[in-house]
Amino acid sequence: SMLLKDIQKNNFNFEGFIEKENFLCIKKYMGVPLFQDYLKSMCNFFRAARTFDECITASQIWQALRNYLIFGMIVAMSGEKQTFHDAILGFSLLYPYTDNYIDDPNISKTDKDTFNHMIYATLCGEEPSVSDELQRKTKQSIN
Repeated sequence: SMLLKDIQKNNFNFEGFIEKENFLCIKKYMGVPLFQDYLKSMCNFFRAARTFDECITASQIWQALRNYLIFGMIVAMSGEKQTFHDAILGFSLLYPYTDNYIDDPNISKTDKDTFNHMIYATLCGEEPSVSDELQRKTKQSIN
């Protein structure tokens, strides 16, 4: 599909896509005012992801955004105003950073274990050393 090709080429117009979201029926469910807040919040997410990691691809942002879409729907169901939070950005970015690394068959078990230990240590409040940009961004997302 054209959407998949655009994502793979890192040439994805998120704002244009989400405005045409008829297949999701989000606007119909939320109503126009809540949907507009939702759209603004998602656009803020997209921009914040690019600011956080200028090397992140559109495909990785889309992967992270799936968490945010669900978060936004839960917020809508609870009747709260849609607002962007750094915490949900960090949580959502963990998905492309960690899953893609762990799922990569070309990365050794030892390297994956080291990566997992760094995550565990960070979650325990320690300050583990990081050996590359992926570990740095992952650690920063957790904090």
